[in-house]
Amino acid sequence: MKSQKKRKTASTKTPQRDAKRRNSTENSENIVNQSKITRFFGTNSAENSFVSLCSSEESSSKPSLSRNSSFSESIQVIDLTEPDSTEPSSPPPPPPPPRQQQPVVGSLVQTKSERSTEAEESHQNVDLREISLSQSTQRSTQLASSPSTLFDENKVPFYLQNFTTILLEIETCDFIERLFSGEERATFKRFFEASVPAQKLYVRLFQRKPQWFRVEGVKYADIADDMTPLFEELVEKGLARAGADLQDIEEIFDLLSAPEVKTLAREFRLDGSQSKSALIQSLQKLGSEQKSVVDFFVRKRDTKSAGKSNNLIESIVRRAKTMVGPIFRLIEDGVSVFARMLILYSPMHSSGMAGGKELPPGQLQLSLEVQVRIGQVQYPQFEIRRGDLFPHRESLIAYERALRLAAAITATTDLEKCLDVLQEARELFDQLEQSASMQYEARLPRTLRPFTAGAILVRLLAYGTELLEKARRFDDAVALLETLLGQEVHRLHKRAVWWNRLALDFERHLRSPSKAKDALRRACLDPHVMVHASSRLLLWQRAARLAARDKQLLSELSPLRFESEGIPEISIDGKLLPGCVSVFMEGETVLRVEQVALQHYVSNGYEDGIHGEGSTLSTIVGLFLWDLLFLPGVANTFISPFQSCPLDLFCNEFYDNRKELIDEKLKQIRASSHDDLCVELEKIWNEHNGEMCSLVSWSRFTDFDQLKGLVQCFPLDALAALIQLFCQQYRYCRSGVPDLCLWNATTKSLLFSEVKGPGDRLSHKQIVWLDTFLKLGIKAEVCYVKGINRKRFQRTISSEEERPATQEASEGN
Repeated sequence: MKSQKKRKTASTKTPQRDAKRRNSTENSENIVNQSKITRFFGTNSAENSFVSLCSSEESSSKPSLSRNSSFSESIQVIDLTEPDSTEPSSPPPPPPPPRQQQPVVGSLVQTKSERSTEAEESHQNVDLREISLSQSTQRSTQLASSPSTLFDENKVPFYLQNFTTILLEIETCDFIERLFSGEERATFKRFFEASVPAQKLYVRLFQRKPQWFRVEGVKYADIADDMTPLFEELVEKGLARAGADLQDIEEIFDLLSAPEVKTLAREFRLDGSQSKSALIQSLQKLGSEQKSVVDFFVRKRDTKSAGKSNNLIESIVRRAKTMVGPIFRLIEDGVSVFARMLILYSPMHSSGMAGGKELPPGQLQLSLEVQVRIGQVQYPQFEIRRGDLFPHRESLIAYERALRLAAAITATTDLEKCLDVLQEARELFDQLEQSASMQYEARLPRTLRPFTAGAILVRLLAYGTELLEKARRFDDAVALLETLLGQEVHRLHKRAVWWNRLALDFERHLRSPSKAKDALRRACLDPHVMVHASSRLLLWQRAARLAARDKQLLSELSPLRFESEGIPEISIDGKLLPGCVSVFMEGETVLRVEQVALQHYVSNGYEDGIHGEGSTLSTIVGLFLWDLLFLPGVANTFISPFQSCPLDLFCNEFYDNRKELIDEKLKQIRASSHDDLCVELEKIWNEHNGEMCSLVSWSRFTDFDQLKGLVQCFPLDALAALIQLFCQQYRYCRSGVPDLCLWNATTKSLLFSEVKGPGDRLSHKQIVWLDTFLKLGIKAEVCYVKGINRKRFQRTISSEEERPATQEASEGN
């Protein structure tokens, strides 16, 4: 009774909430903040990282000269995405007013069709096919309408328009009959036969976690006040099912609120003061104990008496279902059909996270579509040419299954559950290797391979090696690493990491130095390892550790040797925050180690500086290459309207596909003046500011003048060489760039500095980048910040102040 009164009291407030809901944007709850999205494929990537569960751009810091001086740091939970993300980590500033643009080939155009409120209220069908087909011919990423007009109540809501438009565009593709069975296409037809309110309800529930829904808990003021008829219509159309026959006690308990579980427990004479989970366990235990006792006495009696053994469990289930009321859920097969169609629309956004929750395959596309339509996100112009990724229906189903396994392993922190998912992934991978699917994936262009079941499973198995090591199952981890190294189709850029991990497990955990050395010898023969200096240096460092007892090993592995120039070092002092090891103070201000170094450099001749790591340099490179990045006519580079870079950017093919144009651009840079180059950059800056590009972080610089001051400090030959390096090996250029970029526009001085706090040391990628800058004639160094306590810091300052006076006295004598 108390719980009913509480619900009754709460219901009196619903009109106010409904009024607020009507005044707000109709589908605002479906819009996901871009900075909170962490996709299994790093948003818009060619080979996205597996899950950066909460990916956000690292805050850049700078004293009064820089914009971002926030102390907060981004936290990445797991990087199953490796830094493949082709989206900027944080959303760009609001885009400028829309410009006149040519429609993008293969995309959709916003519709201005309206339907009357009367038709909507009477639940009459609207021919959304007609609306959506008019959209599916073209698509503009810029909206002519202002956002305030986009949510007119007389219009079909955006979430339904987006859903149907995407489905209908994919339905017109040639591969639809090959990838979907007749029954699956019939599901598609039944959806359009449903009334518009039922369609709206289906899409709303499709965007939520697959589960049973209590009718009384599903409230959408823009659809209907009473959802029961709409649920019944979806059941009639074969798109949903009712829960009248549901007998799974755990699923039923999940639908109950904590007060309801306590009420149920009291009815069966249990202590209702416990938590919900404890009460559920008590109810289940009560039912199982009663069942075993009754079974003991009726074991040899007639079946009519034996049936009484389940009476208590049935009573609990029956009473719980009465409390829950009518329940429904979408049919899983139908959800899978629509998810696969959304996957085909934008394969690189097939999975992701939002608001800390894993998005099932296919749902991220809907969120991005909404963001584009309301102007929150703006993509550049490019041609879309969808590749033929999947040879048959089974390959598409395997891809969806792999995505769901990836979602499952990132949705739990339970090690045993993760290992169970890993085992299932291993079995699926073995099936692919034994079938013709892996051979087909090997024949695909390298730009399309990441969007196959094999690529997802290889990424998942690579993460699985870490799980096995965490469980101290090192023999299994070694076997899995051998499996990964046995295939040469997917994630070839990670082979050096796998070889290094294999040698580490042999040496440190399995106590077999001879096998560790053998692993390095095999790595030395791997052509994919020799591609980049950072891969060779990683293995060379491992060999140096093993060579303490085997001097001949280094000579055997000489192809891995990395010759580096001496990297300059400086050391400065910083006052530690009491109780912290690497957090500093300046007066009352708390500083990170990079901010301490930045203040030091600014006070020693550098007018400007940014803590941006790789984003500072990549922004300059991206602006110079803007037209070449989105060059039309290059095959297998743009297969989705939500791309922020071409797919071949992550492969050597990017340079090969544009060699003449890139060489001409580099020649132009070397022959031009700084002023001419800045004029070109300013044009790109003004025309495309705010458009999504994986190389460009529009918020990295306060304005164009700050960017201009930095560009004028680069030697032109060195600038051209850096741009060429990005074109040829972009995958290896995104990490390891020094923390700080500092310059003085007056003296034309430029410095890249890698900052290290107490106990920190250089990584192999950072060493390669510092060496690269030095060889190009750009000043680079390591800045070590030593942490000292307050008293020692004050003594150091006092001695520095007294030293000049002592020197003057000695000179006077």
